[in-house]
Amino acid sequence: SKNPDIKPWILVSWLKCSTRLAEEKRGTESLIGAIKAFEPNKSFLVSGPWKNRLREQMLAARFQLLDIIMKNHSQKEEAWNQINALLAIGDLLDNEQSAKIYMWAGELAQGQTQLKAALNFYEKSLAERETRAAREKYNAVLFTLDKTKVTAPEASSGRADLLSEAEGKF
Repeated sequence: SKNPDIKPWILVSWLKCSTRLAEEKRGTESLIGAIKAFEPNKSFLVSGPWKNRLREQMLAARFQLLDIIMKNHSQKEEAWNQINALLAIGDLLDNEQSAKIYMWAGELAQGQTQLKAALNFYEKSLAERETRAAREKYNAVLFTLDKTKVTAPEASSGRADLLSEAEGKF
């Protein structure tokens, strides 16, 4: 094109407008469209006069979309797509943003009963930033995993396994 600065400007404007529409609860279609239009133009994040504003808007759009998806418990595949895209640019994220992404990943994994994966994501979230919500979710998954191990049929095959030697003598 004749003016190379126009495409990043259009993407910034599109992302900004789509984020506003989503905030006004007008759906996520425009937001998803703007994010998808950005995908083939990732090089704009590296150089050019629009790189900082584009990064800011792209991160805001992805976080807005994930927030809506997680609150509505919908579009799980899209949520994983956004989480993976954000983790791929981890060096652009601060600790709070990384912690939030890992917490969302933990919630998704837990909702899909992938408890070991959920535990791993919650650990990563807590390593980035300690929050009460992440700690509670982490402890709940730990409890569930331990409870599952204890109540497994192999673990309690008989009365002798449950009593200590001293208790068995009485």
